[in-house]
Amino acid sequence: MRTRTTGSRTSSRRPSRPACPRTSGRPPSPAPPSRSPVRRPHRAPPAPPANPAYRGSRTACGEGSRWHPGCPHHPSHPGIGGVGTMSTFAQITAVVAALTLTAAITAHLTGRRTAGRYRAALTAAAHAAHRDDLTGLGNRAGFHAALSAAAERSHPVAVIVINLDGTRTLVGRLGHRALDQLLVLTAGHLAHVASAVGGAVFRMRRDEFAVVLDNVADAPGHAGRLVAAVAEPTDLRLTRHRITVTVTACAGVAVFTPYEDPDQRRALGRADRAMRAAKTIGRGHTAVFDPVTMRGHDRPAAPDAGTGTR
Repeated sequence: MRTRTTGSRTSSRRPSRPACPRTSGRPPSPAPPSRSPVRRPHRAPPAPPANPAYRGSRTACGEGSRWHPGCPHHPSHPGIGGVGTMSTFAQITAVVAALTLTAAITAHLTGRRTAGRYRAALTAAAHAAHRDDLTGLGNRAGFHAALSAAAERSHPVAVIVINLDGTRTLVGRLGHRALDQLLVLTAGHLAHVASAVGGAVFRMRRDEFAVVLDNVADAPGHAGRLVAAVAEPTDLRLTRHRITVTVTACAGVAVFTPYEDPDQRRALGRADRAMRAAKTIGRGHTAVFDPVTMRGHDRPAAPDAGTGTR
C-alpha cells in the first residue's frame, strides 16, 4: 500500500487489480502451452572402495563413503589410525625409532669421516716431517729413517754426500733467489739419476745432498754420474730473460754396514770426510772413504748448519 500525505490530509491508494474477464466482457487470454518436465537420467553414487576404513552411510551422514572431519560415521581416515591402520601411539613410536636410527647412522658416518680425516692428517704430518720444503726431497730425518730401514734388514748400503761448489759466488752475483732455483733444478737432476738405480736423494743442508744406494759395489760410478748431472747447464728465470749457469759439485762415498757398525751418524761422517777430501783435490771430483789415508776419529757428522755453504 502506498500512502500519500499532503499537509494535514492523508490519502491512501490501493493498487489496481486486473478486471475480471467475466465482468469486463473481454475474452479470456489463451493459456500458455504446457511443457512436459525434462527428466535427467539417474546417476548412481560411486561405489565405495575396498578399504574397510571407508565405511560410511549415505543415509546416515549424507556424504556417502567420502570421509570428512567431524562425522561420527567416519571416525577415521586411511593412514591416520582406525581400522586396518596404525594407532597414534604406534605412529609416534615408529617416528621416534626412525629418528633414532637416522641419528645413529649420521653419527657413525660422521665418526668414520672424522677418523679418516685424522688418519690423513697424521699421514700428511709424517710425510711433511721427512720432506724438504724447498725441493720436495727427503730431509735429514728422512735420511736417517732410510738408514734405519736398511739396518732393520741388515743390508749394507752406500752413502754418497754431494756438495755444490761456488754457491757463495752465485749468491753474491745473482742473489738467494737464484740459488733457490738452482737447488730445485739440481734436486730434480739428482733424483732422476738416482731413481734409475733404485736410490733415494735427500737434502741435508742448504747446498748439500745425500744419496742412499743399495748397490754398494758400483757406488763410485754412481757418484760420478751424480756429479756429472749437477754439472749440466741450468737455465734460471730471474727476470724476463733466462740466465744459464753451470755449477760443479764434489762427492764423497762411504759404506754403511749395519751388522758391523750400527751407528748411522758415523757412516754419514765418513762420507762427509770423503767429500771434503775430494774438494781438496778440485771441483767436480769424487772420493771414496779410506780409513788408512783419511785418518781421524770417526766422529758423527756436524748438525745442520742452516744456510751455511762451502
